[in-house]
Amino acid sequence: MKIKDRIKDFRRVQSSEILPNPKNWRTHSDTQRNAMRGVLAEVGIAGAVLARETADGLMLIDGHLRVEELEQDVPVLVLDVTEEEADKLLAVFDPIGNLAGKDESLWEQLVESMEFDNEQLAAMITLANASMSDLEQTFETMYQVSIDCDGEQQQQELYEEFAKRGLKCRILSI
Repeated sequence: MKIKDRIKDFRRVQSSEILPNPKNWRTHSDTQRNAMRGVLAEVGIAGAVLARETADGLMLIDGHLRVEELEQDVPVLVLDVTEEEADKLLAVFDPIGNLAGKDESLWEQLVESMEFDNEQLAAMITLANASMSDLEQTFETMYQVSIDCDGEQQQQELYEEFAKRGLKCRILSI
């Protein structure tokens, strides 16, 4: 069976000129944003985003976070797809990737061979490297609460209040 090649063009486009897809269902936490910034800082741009041409301009199908984080030209694969086909791609890219298994031995070898300058990126890899049994043991013995504070003063007040109650506390700024 011959598979259609839907890539019709490759362009470098200013990030601010690429339209976000209003149907994008993915959300991006601060942790994910920090990890993306870290890999962009340490490695650079290493992949193209996907977009399709619309009457209003190029609309993203995949790569929203990269486009949001970059303030420069971004490599774009322009696809020859309809809106309905773009919706299908938008819906399946991450779920298909999430179906992949993990060869623990190869993953550990890969991770052990790397060093990171960015703390957020290193923390993300460390967490991803933990085996499920390691995580299960950690969660069996550790109970934590995370509170988002309005500012440093509220953080300090809560810390002092909980410390007075005899709770083991630490202040984190992320």
